[in-house]
Amino acid sequence: MGMLWQDVRYGFRTLARTPGYAVVIVLTLALGIGATTAIFSMVNGVLLRPLAYPESDRLVYVHEFISTLADKLPVLPVSARHFLEWRQRCSSFENLSLLSSGPVNLTGKGEPEILAVVRASANLFETLRVRPALGRTFTAEEETEGGHRVVIISDRLWRRKFHGTPSVLGTALTLDREVYTVIGVLPAGLRLPNPRPITIPEQPDVLMPKVFTASERNDLMDNFEFHVIARLKGGVTREMAAAELDVIGAQLVKIVGAQFELRAIVKSLKEAMVQDSQRGLLVVLGAIGSVLLIACVNLAILHLVRAEGRRGESAIRMALGANRLQLLRQGLTEMSLLIVLGATLGVMVAWAGLGALIRITPADIPRLDQVRMDGNVLGFALLLIGVTTLLFGLLPAWRMASSRTEQVLQPGERTTTTTPMGLRLRNTLVTVEVSLGVVLLITAGLLLRSFMRVMHADKGFHAPAVLAMEVAPSPVTYGTKEQIRDFHERLLTHLTSAPGIRSAAIVSRLPLRGQSWLSGVWVPGDVRPGFERPMANVRFISADYFQIMGIPLRAGRSFDDSDKSRKVAVISETLASLLWPEQEVVVGRRFLRGGDECEVIGVVKDVLTQADQKPVPMVYHPYWDGAPAATTVVARAAEDPFSIAGPVREAIRSTDADLPVFRICTMREILEMSVSQRQFLMLLTSTFAVCALVLAALGIYGVVSYSATRRTREMGIRMAFGARPFDIYHIVLRRGMTPVVLGLLAGVGGACALGRLLRSLLYEISPGDPLTLAAVVTTMSLVAVAAGYLPARRAARIDPMAALRCE
Repeated sequence: MGMLWQDVRYGFRTLARTPGYAVVIVLTLALGIGATTAIFSMVNGVLLRPLAYPESDRLVYVHEFISTLADKLPVLPVSARHFLEWRQRCSSFENLSLLSSGPVNLTGKGEPEILAVVRASANLFETLRVRPALGRTFTAEEETEGGHRVVIISDRLWRRKFHGTPSVLGTALTLDREVYTVIGVLPAGLRLPNPRPITIPEQPDVLMPKVFTASERNDLMDNFEFHVIARLKGGVTREMAAAELDVIGAQLVKIVGAQFELRAIVKSLKEAMVQDSQRGLLVVLGAIGSVLLIACVNLAILHLVRAEGRRGESAIRMALGANRLQLLRQGLTEMSLLIVLGATLGVMVAWAGLGALIRITPADIPRLDQVRMDGNVLGFALLLIGVTTLLFGLLPAWRMASSRTEQVLQPGERTTTTTPMGLRLRNTLVTVEVSLGVVLLITAGLLLRSFMRVMHADKGFHAPAVLAMEVAPSPVTYGTKEQIRDFHERLLTHLTSAPGIRSAAIVSRLPLRGQSWLSGVWVPGDVRPGFERPMANVRFISADYFQIMGIPLRAGRSFDDSDKSRKVAVISETLASLLWPEQEVVVGRRFLRGGDECEVIGVVKDVLTQADQKPVPMVYHPYWDGAPAATTVVARAAEDPFSIAGPVREAIRSTDADLPVFRICTMREILEMSVSQRQFLMLLTSTFAVCALVLAALGIYGVVSYSATRRTREMGIRMAFGARPFDIYHIVLRRGMTPVVLGLLAGVGGACALGRLLRSLLYEISPGDPLTLAAVVTTMSLVAVAAGYLPARRAARIDPMAALRCE
């Protein structure tokens, strides 16, 4: 212990003599360990941490697959009828629960407001194995019409509307103008699972029992629109459960006499929740890990240079009786002091950085509430510190301890070039950090170019001055087609007469809001089975919608009042080419959808349903043909769209005083939300890539500078024999660029090898994009030349006489 304390004191004294070196080492380690630990905290919380339900490894998410729709819809939500069949006949699950979501209007408790509601089968709480904080769960009888008017409310709604009083049980709530009884309160921290591709609110305001309609109970191949979450029985695997569901599916297909394959896909519930974010987060973790590795390589180079400079000191100490083990222990002690200081500061950086990272993370990344510093994260930090110790300090400490006394102390040693082994070590380290930097730069470049293409891609509309608001009239008040049509007509009348609104329209779903209401379409005489026919997204609009949204008409016209007496439609270019691939004129032609024969009166430009996906076929019907009550108002202002927020609200209030509005936004905001995950990934990766570029430049500079300094006498001799400054530049830069070129080759090869991982994250860019590769190679080469230029310039200005006097 006494010898260790002596080594610690000697280490502090040695570091105190070179404070700049110590500060650089500590800060580099702190930032590297802190940033990596913060990113791992997010990966741990989102991807690795078990779900917050008992025995969550037995929870699964079920969706469906129909072979004839695989090219159009590779994943389908579950049909209501299929769920009912599964629940009755499948023995692989302890519980099988169905969920759907939608808004409801709360009235009678102050200002009307929209509440997020989840409708669930009665056994949802048994499936998740959670209990209400107050009250009871649903019963099977409450899944039936007449017994369904009970709700369980969220802790947030309980405290906001009922001040947290236990007497809330039995209280009446008016939702969509129907009276419901509060029977329970959800736990404060409970979040419902939110699997993809469709989503439900993780923290709904209200839970209701799901009541199945006659269509949902009877239609064998319809109503594919529900989540299904299940809990496997003990000893049952996902494959066994899927096989049993497939048997039931095959029987259902046989009943309808179809010729396709119907399968159930059973996934881990956690996998279904995080699948959209998993690859991006792993890329970010790999990026920051690469930066940390480059930082460690740089520190190893710096430490090696310092060890080379202390070879004389080590030789003298060995001449005075110190052995190699003592020198190695001393080197490791100095290194450990730096790592302890850097790691301590790094944990503090991680703690602060994690909070900042969560604040800038897109809200659609799941499980953000579970991201925090915990034992797993601290264990990762300790592992990271241990790996850093090996990467950063062990090799330099061994090099310092391996100095040969007779070689180091001989005349001229301090002015000769380094040993071949030392040179190879430093060149190898430079090659490693350049290759890692190139991989990271190529990844960032591909993501950046991909993001720019997404942002500049033609979305099919131009609506800079449009404000959008969603409204959801009560299905009780507006329960018939005529009532909904009358509501929409009154709403449009109030909107068009409101001050400041240049024009207004309604649409069942906005662009960039995803696909909805998929329906088969076909031309008369098409004898293909239904599932083999084209599928189109259905939208209901008012006449001015295309003009307000800046969607160009390619042919024909939009709707007008003369169309109310007949079935008409406007279709997108993509759908026109699918239905009539060899016809230039489609206006006036007829097609079938849902049993109705419609006449095409116009063709419009394709509009994207998602910013980073190809256009999908689209059918536009006039709102009087069956628009849902829940719809979106779009209104155009003269300049600032938010300047008409008040008039739009007043127009909606004039139409129905009990009708709240929600999701008020511009089309620019909708675009930003649709690309938020892609932008987040691009920004983080680009930041880390710039850090890697700077670190690589510093590493190249350090190696070239040290090599040139050690060759001062050689350069003096060359210049004394007539070498020109250009020759010196060439010698120094050639030596410095050799490991850079090797790193460039390795980096490009590594980036191409990672192409499969990146492919799903890119938009209209291939992983081997030549422009990106050329830009990165050019940038890294220029940075390397610039990093080697200053040492070469100093070497070229050496006075030969002064250099020779160094001996």
